[in-house]
Amino acid sequence: MKIGRWGTLLGIVVLVGVVGALWPSASQEIDVPEEVGELCAMWVAELPAMYPEDPPEGWTAVLRRNIDGRIYLFGPIEGHYFRFLEDEEYICGVHYNTDKHSASAEPDGALLYVVEGVWAELPIAWEETPQPEEPYRVNEILLWDAPQEWLATAPVEPGYVYYRSMYDPRTRAAIPVGYWLRHVAIYDFRFDFGDPTGGYEFTHDVVRGVDLEFAPKVKIDAGP
Repeated sequence: MKIGRWGTLLGIVVLVGVVGALWPSASQEIDVPEEVGELCAMWVAELPAMYPEDPPEGWTAVLRRNIDGRIYLFGPIEGHYFRFLEDEEYICGVHYNTDKHSASAEPDGALLYVVEGVWAELPIAWEETPQPEEPYRVNEILLWDAPQEWLATAPVEPGYVYYRSMYDPRTRAAIPVGYWLRHVAIYDFRFDFGDPTGGYEFTHDVVRGVDLEFAPKVKIDAGP
C-alpha cells in the first residue's frame, strides 16, 4: 500500500499532537500531584514546564539560612530551584532534567519532580561532620550505611529517603544541618541518571506521585 505525501504529513501532525498531549508546553500550567503541599503546589503550578536559565521570581538555586548569626548555604544542585515555605524549616523545590542528567529518554530541561524538604540536624558535633575528600564536593553515604541515629531524624511521611547538608561558604566545610528531601514525580518516566543502558545502580521506573525508589542517600555537601 502506498502512502502519499499528504498521508505522511497527516501522520506527522498526529504524532506531534500525541506528544503535545503527553507533555505540557512551557506556557501551560503544571499539573502538580495531589501529594504536594498546598502552598508549594500553588507556586510550582505557575512555573514553566521546561528549565528556565534564570530562576523564576521567588525561586533561587542557592538557599541562604542564618544559623546562630552566621549564613550557611544549601545548593546549588543541577537542575534545581528552591524557595523557603512560610517557615525556613520547610522548603519547596523543583527538579528539571537539565542536559538529560536524570532521565535520558525525557526532553532536555523537562520538569520531572516537585521536591519537598524538611530541616534536620544530624546528631553529631559539627566538628565531627564527615567531610568529603578532596577534590570531591560531596561525601555520599547510602542509607543502609548511615548511623541509625541519623535516619531517625527523617520525617515519618513516605518518600523522605534523601538527605543533603548545608555548608559554610567561608571555609568550604559541610555542616550536619540540612534537609531531608522527597521527590514527587510530575509524570511517569524512567530515572536512569542519564545512562540509557541501565548501568546506574538506582535506575527505576517512576510513577506519578511520591517516588519511593529515589536514590536512598545522605549527601554531606561541602559546597562548590
